[in-house]
Amino acid sequence: LAQEMVQRATLNMLGVEMCAGFGQLGTVSMEDIYKDTDRKTPCIFVLSAGADPTGMLLRFAKDRQFSDRLHLISLGQGQGPRAEALIEVSKTNGDWVLLQNCHLAKSWMPALEKKVDELATDVTVVDSFRLFLTSFPAAYFPVTVLQNGIKLTNEPPKGIRANLIRSFVTLMSSDSSFFDMFESGQINYGGRVTDDWDRRCLTSILNGFYTPQVLTDSYKFSASGTYSAVTSNDYAGVMAYFESLPVHAAPEIFGMHENANVTFERNESWQMINIVLSLEPRDAGGTGGQSNDEKVLELAASIQTQLPMNLRLDEAGPTTFRTRTVLGTVVMDSLATVLSQELVKFNNLLSKMRQSLMEIQRAIQGLIVMSSDLDNMYTSFLNGRVPGIWDVVSFASLKALGPWVQDLLNRVAFFRTWLVQGEPVIFPLPAFFFPQGFMTGTLQNFARKYQTAIDCLGFTFAVMECQADSITSSPSDGIYPMSLVHFLPAANIDRNKDEYPCPVYKTSVRKGTLSTTGMSTNFVVAVYLPSTKTPDHWVLNGAAFLLNLD
Repeated sequence: LAQEMVQRATLNMLGVEMCAGFGQLGTVSMEDIYKDTDRKTPCIFVLSAGADPTGMLLRFAKDRQFSDRLHLISLGQGQGPRAEALIEVSKTNGDWVLLQNCHLAKSWMPALEKKVDELATDVTVVDSFRLFLTSFPAAYFPVTVLQNGIKLTNEPPKGIRANLIRSFVTLMSSDSSFFDMFESGQINYGGRVTDDWDRRCLTSILNGFYTPQVLTDSYKFSASGTYSAVTSNDYAGVMAYFESLPVHAAPEIFGMHENANVTFERNESWQMINIVLSLEPRDAGGTGGQSNDEKVLELAASIQTQLPMNLRLDEAGPTTFRTRTVLGTVVMDSLATVLSQELVKFNNLLSKMRQSLMEIQRAIQGLIVMSSDLDNMYTSFLNGRVPGIWDVVSFASLKALGPWVQDLLNRVAFFRTWLVQGEPVIFPLPAFFFPQGFMTGTLQNFARKYQTAIDCLGFTFAVMECQADSITSSPSDGIYPMSLVHFLPAANIDRNKDEYPCPVYKTSVRKGTLSTTGMSTNFVVAVYLPSTKTPDHWVLNGAAFLLNLD
């Protein structure tokens, strides 16, 4: 079975074994949910990205003339006592209570568990009382509350067809009138798209829809003509058009190549497989083969023997930590500072690995207690994943355990060579924990050399027509962080509008936490490349440099 077909084959199999309509879009109303609730049974909405049941509950309360008797509290620091008091009052008044974001009130969860237990035995609770809870999945959410409550999740559907149908049905059920004009625009505060590169991608997609050409009858949203503006002006006609669309949308609707769908479906399949693996009993093993303990012991010993020694400063060559004189002051070379910071990070990772590998072997042998971290490490080894206790101190990577270990060895080998022999001619950006710091160090060296303000500097990029082996010396200015691109600092750069700003990411996830600069920590730099096509073409095709493959 092809990896990219796992999900489709699974849905087909379930459709045959369970029912033909399995996996089709279904709608659930608050009216149906309410029928299953009572004063003793809480209703728990399991949150997911892009889906919030609050609006649905507010509309239902309005329909039942309960708007003034629905009380909302968003849980967080200090909100626990308020929530308890509100529940007590509402029990006697017969009001409804919605406690939002229970996952943010970890310390208050035992109190919530006690309150729910009291509801089952308290005969004074008014019949109209209802308790609604919303929470993202959390290990510390009370098990008894889950067992005694009604659990629902309202995940947004996948695919254009399913989303169009859901949005249209919701719109028709909530609004009885329409307006001729809508205004869309970018806002500085309160927007949901916080990353500049995500905003650029969204703008490029919308450019294909927000265009005067859409008013012509012949305009299509895709090259195949499958997607076009709806011509019908009645409910049945619009719904019939939506239902005629393919269940699995082709990448062309977003301006992408067909191969993008293969990559997407492979990632979806891997995610599903990993979930299934996480549910597998740990003691499951092949008959007559190695036990799981033996497998983990063998793998731990193998990795332990491969681990290199820590990178020590006393190994440094005579030119490694060179200094510069800037305005009469002797300062450390900026790239040497970057090197020393990278050494600290790699040494922390190596030390953590060495310690945990020794501990898990001793825990399996019964010499020490198997902690939760070691237990998770055990499971990760069986599933071929990087343990979480390594991941938190590791470089960004999506590799499986085996390739990840080899990648680590290659990175350490590069930095040991730099430490012993001095600066290399080509700096492989993928080897760095923090490549953004390396880029800043390069600009700082240039600013010191030419006594230029660093905040006026940026990079220009020259694509070289030569092989990496033919580059034998470092450039007088700038760096070779990629074998085919010369990064050259320059001040007050006037960018060519025909160039494509190609983002460089650490991993294919292309997302991370927002840094103080407003950029994702996964984003490194934008490389401006000459192009004969418009930037929108490359944006829609997802053109980017990836420092680390999966």
